[in-house]
Amino acid sequence: MRTKLWSTAIAVAALAAGCGDDSSGDNLGIAMFNVAPGAVPAGGDVLLTWRVTAAQRVRIEACSGFDSSAAGDPLDRFAWCIGGAVAELPTEDPSAAQGSLLTTVLRPTRFGLTALAADGTAVQSEWKEVAVDAPPAAGPQVLDFRASPRVIFPDDSAVSIHTHVRNVAGDQVLLCDASSDADDPGRWEEKKRYEPDAAGVVLQSWDMTATEIPTQSRLYGLKTAGGIVLAYAQLVVRTGTEAVPNIVEFSIDPLVLDEGDAATLTWEVIDATPPITVSPPITGFSGATSAGSLVFAPPFFGSGEVLSAETIYTMTATNGIYSDVARVILTVNARPVVDSFTALPTTVAAGADVTLTWETSRTSSVVITAVPPDAGLPATFELDNTTGIIVHPAASTTYTLTASGATTAPTTATTTVTVGSGPSVDSFTANPAAVAVGGTPVTLTWTTSNADSVTVTAVPPDATLLGPFALDGTATAHPAAGGTTTYTITATGPVGAPASIDDSVTAVAPGDVVITEIMFDPAVVADNMAEWFEIRNVTTRAIPLAGFVLGDGTYTHTVTGTPTLAAGDWFVFGINTNTTTNGGAAVDYQYATLAWPNTGTLIPYVGFDGVALDTTSLAIGGAWTAGDAIVLNPAFTTAAGNDTQANWCAARAADAYGTDGNHGTPGALNACP
Repeated sequence: MRTKLWSTAIAVAALAAGCGDDSSGDNLGIAMFNVAPGAVPAGGDVLLTWRVTAAQRVRIEACSGFDSSAAGDPLDRFAWCIGGAVAELPTEDPSAAQGSLLTTVLRPTRFGLTALAADGTAVQSEWKEVAVDAPPAAGPQVLDFRASPRVIFPDDSAVSIHTHVRNVAGDQVLLCDASSDADDPGRWEEKKRYEPDAAGVVLQSWDMTATEIPTQSRLYGLKTAGGIVLAYAQLVVRTGTEAVPNIVEFSIDPLVLDEGDAATLTWEVIDATPPITVSPPITGFSGATSAGSLVFAPPFFGSGEVLSAETIYTMTATNGIYSDVARVILTVNARPVVDSFTALPTTVAAGADVTLTWETSRTSSVVITAVPPDAGLPATFELDNTTGIIVHPAASTTYTLTASGATTAPTTATTTVTVGSGPSVDSFTANPAAVAVGGTPVTLTWTTSNADSVTVTAVPPDATLLGPFALDGTATAHPAAGGTTTYTITATGPVGAPASIDDSVTAVAPGDVVITEIMFDPAVVADNMAEWFEIRNVTTRAIPLAGFVLGDGTYTHTVTGTPTLAAGDWFVFGINTNTTTNGGAAVDYQYATLAWPNTGTLIPYVGFDGVALDTTSLAIGGAWTAGDAIVLNPAFTTAAGNDTQANWCAARAADAYGTDGNHGTPGALNACP
């Protein structure tokens, strides 16, 4: 095709020519102005034909970008291009009384013709509108129809007409010479009749060398046997000797491909000045060479949810005066997009609920599969499901979403659900199991499985027990009060219910036991056979006595075995448990190293875990005589109350025990005074 440098229209040589002027006898007028077809796909060609009388020249204008809501009267040339832009299209010979113009339409366009006389008067046609529609899915679609080369000189000997049409079903494609009457396909001269292949494709090249080489410019038309006009192609025969750019070849192979796949661009241009341009730009194409090939990955220019998009690639070659333009329609199939595919939660117990959600784009179908198979998956799936479907994997499962669309290969996305066991506490110990308040810290030790967090609590609360806690680890605790403190470890995991284990520590506090009675100087029986002392449990709980330390101010003794002092009860420690030889005292536990003085000061001591539970200091003398135990007034049975000597008295004569004249209440409530 040939145009002046600033135009992309195709000028067809006048089929009949005659200069019109005011002396011809005809009145200035427009006898005919047609635009066909009335609708084309974007990038399609339309043919404008006209015949005027008494005109010095014609002017053809095109309006694009107009406000389609402002339809107006086709004869109102003031309203025909509201909101749009008007451009004048060049013609091969503006003075010809009859002519045609083949031009490409990229978006809805209105065309108008004006016939101008020598005296400046003008006559305007009604405007003609061409709609831009997507090609019908089941109808023929022209991918290529052109003469190669497009421009020849009369002595050229090699000319071909290339035809590539798809979606031809149950019909034939006719290549015709439409030069005699471009507007009436019924009058076209049939040159070739093509049968489509099994896929409905016509791909042919008519080599005119052996049959005819036109000596005049020709307009060729392509139509179906049923009479549907498909496309036009022009072959221009130049009579001058000036060099004119000629795009001998401009092709992209394949013409239909999947997004991301490679295509090969091939071109050959003669009599053009670099650079050659291609629009939209192709990465790697500089236009510096007149011939070559280039492999590139055509981008997908579609928007929204379209599965395929056609892109019109336009090559322009120029020499500063004339230009040649060639176009190729390339179809790119959109690759399906998986915008999101999630499983929540991603870690569960066997059979627990899992919600699968997904969103896709440019997709025609969705299938979700599972490994191992999940019988709970539905048979069909929506393209998008943000609410989700519920599945119940019995084992760790990988779900795969396959999104299919226009491309040969689908797009996949995966999400994995881990099925695991619930958390467990494998071990938990508190050591030592018995302590004194303020004594040795308690060490808590534990191990867990399938947990992601651990908490340790105490009842009653232990303010020194601070986290965070490791999944397997230790912590130091300090019971705050006498009695039993229960420590609980709770392991929480991503699946299943939390698991807990308890362990307890018994703590004794200062003042929990009180020294209440001492036999420091028994009568008749020797001291080292009959001394004893008594303590009382003033709490409401039993107190284990193992590990208790007894002292007399000089010596100590550590209690062994498993003796226990009941709540509110008394316990007697003595040097001899044999009532026959110890004067008849009922001794609960025998020690070996303590000895009470008969004069001076008594310093009894009861402790545990390095902490003094009770101790006092009492001066011997006065009414405290041999054979009488000293007893604490029950009204002062506290660790502080027994520190006052006045709260003590000698045992009453009525409180005799045994047969040796000793007095006291070992293991029983005191009477004082």
